[in-house]
Amino acid sequence: YIITDSYLQAFLLRGIQGLAYGVTCTAMSTYIVMLVDPENRLEGIGYSSLTANLANAIGPTMAYALLGENVDRFQLLFIAVFLSTAVSFVLMFGIRDIRQPETTASSAEGAGGMKEILIPFLIWTCMSFAMSSVSAFLSLSALEKGFSGIGLFFTCNVIGVVLSRFVMKRMIRALGEHAMIIVMSILITLSIAGIGIATSVWQLYCIALPFGFANGCLAPIINTKMVNALPAGQSGFANAAFFAAGDAGFIIGPMFWGMAAGMTDYQTVFLAAAAVSMLAAVLQITGKHIPAGNPEA
Repeated sequence: YIITDSYLQAFLLRGIQGLAYGVTCTAMSTYIVMLVDPENRLEGIGYSSLTANLANAIGPTMAYALLGENVDRFQLLFIAVFLSTAVSFVLMFGIRDIRQPETTASSAEGAGGMKEILIPFLIWTCMSFAMSSVSAFLSLSALEKGFSGIGLFFTCNVIGVVLSRFVMKRMIRALGEHAMIIVMSILITLSIAGIGIATSVWQLYCIALPFGFANGCLAPIINTKMVNALPAGQSGFANAAFFAAGDAGFIIGPMFWGMAAGMTDYQTVFLAAAAVSMLAAVLQITGKHIPAGNPEA
């Protein structure tokens, strides 16, 4: 990006970056699945996603600090990003090689076949689609309402995600995987609706904590559910399907909600997004006849 001097070059680099990022995320998640014991799979995936959440919370703050008050020091920013990527590249040499086992027709794990990942795939697609409204229009909605200090919302959100890691597994053992997906889906629904009707920035701060907690629980549960549904040799495909569901929601969502905002207002957008996230709970309830995998994994 430092030497880019045209839109075409920037778009090309962005496409290469997106391709590499998608492959890396899928490969790393699959590596973690193979590295940890099956009974600790949920925690492994959960802590892996936590690092991404922390990066998304800390990264923008550091970027704006590097850009400066006039937001014009892009060369310095891209040099810093390059150095962090170089460090990651060096650290990857310490990863030992683990190959996925060959998939056999008689594999006991994921005996239900590919159909088992359909409901979790649709649930995460709906959730990503709904939550994209928050990432796309929270700041604009807060600006329209005259709120200041909106950055603290994302801090509270990350705190909720971190807290979820400490209690998630115990909650699953107490409530069961099926009930956890429904409860967390409803909690996200209420949070998105609350963002739409909030009348003060402090209400947004209070909403951010349960919103982050529910998201922090739901994402690894759905990811683990999809991995457990397929044989060990297809964990890469399961992870790819999970990320594809999230990418589909967060790519298509902003475009859809942008058109909706142009025809209505931000409050209506958030309420409509809440209805979409509620659909995830409905899918989980109606899809209960599909085996749920290992609830303790």
